[in-house]
Amino acid sequence: MEGRAMKDQPDLKDIEQALPLKLPERLRRMRGYHLMHQSEVAALLHMDRSTYAYYETGASQPSLSCLLYTSDAADEL
Repeated sequence: MEGRAMKDQPDLKDIEQALPLKLPERLRRMRGYHLMHQSEVAALLHMDRSTYAYYETGASQPSLSCLLYTSDAADEL
């Protein structure tokens, strides 16, 4: 029965393709839209460029408080 249940599950790749853009891609697009360098965005967010680069590449994820601060800063652009 377990084997059959697995076949009824949707493919994870199909789900990922149907989802909206992930955070790293959104960050890259937002930066590109405003014609900014990573260092400029990082300075605006009061963080190291390498930290921002990790968020943009998906190597690490920002905390909730960092996301809220980033959202507020983006509203001011």
